[in-house]
Amino acid sequence: MPTLKVLCCICFLMTCGCGMFSSDRDTVVYVLFDVSGSTDSAAVRQHYSGDLSIITRFLSQDGGTVRGDVVSSQALNTSTVPIDVTFPVYDRVFSTENKHTKDIQAASGLLQQQTESLLSGSPASSQTALMAAMEVAAKILNGGQLRNAKRKCLVIFSDMVEESPRYNFQRGVLNDSRTKEIIDSERAGGRLPDLRGVKVWKTGASAVGLSDDRSRALQRFWVDYFKAAGADLAPDRYGSTLLNFP
Repeated sequence: MPTLKVLCCICFLMTCGCGMFSSDRDTVVYVLFDVSGSTDSAAVRQHYSGDLSIITRFLSQDGGTVRGDVVSSQALNTSTVPIDVTFPVYDRVFSTENKHTKDIQAASGLLQQQTESLLSGSPASSQTALMAAMEVAAKILNGGQLRNAKRKCLVIFSDMVEESPRYNFQRGVLNDSRTKEIIDSERAGGRLPDLRGVKVWKTGASAVGLSDDRSRALQRFWVDYFKAAGADLAPDRYGSTLLNFP
């Protein structure tokens, strides 16, 4: 008889929609903030804040983990991934609405605090090593408890103009053949990140000073780059504001 009671209890918990079988590790959002000179303005940073609030609202409802860092000139050597916040999943059995609301408020405040501290404490970078930052993102998303997340999101707050020792997208040709050449070089050098199953958004800033044709070429490059890395960056998720999230 005790065994029957235990089985009945388990069945009830599995069917009551309590969320105890969900995890705040089921969803992970990795955010990258470009702090180069081209994005160093109050208007761009305000845009960053507005788009981040969209992510916060989503995680407040569904739960999840946020990790993140800035895009610097030497991401592989300097990244510490200082943004690390977990939004709990509401558990109807072991929590209460009041406690959950307080936990969500605490998580929201911590994310805002960590982000503001990161951006205010990061001097404008002379270069933007975006591809190196993607390597770091892949390591985080594929490591530890996050590797088994059911939903993986990568949100890049940037104008997406790579300016690093290897590439400078401000100048030179960026057509289909050049795109293939860069991707092949990254793959051959072991630098192409493993972002399989990751959904990507580009937001937060526009490439100031680039012609419309150059901007379109830049978008095509990154769509192809992420496709080669196994990720999904659709054109309708590439813009100066956060579109269609999540």
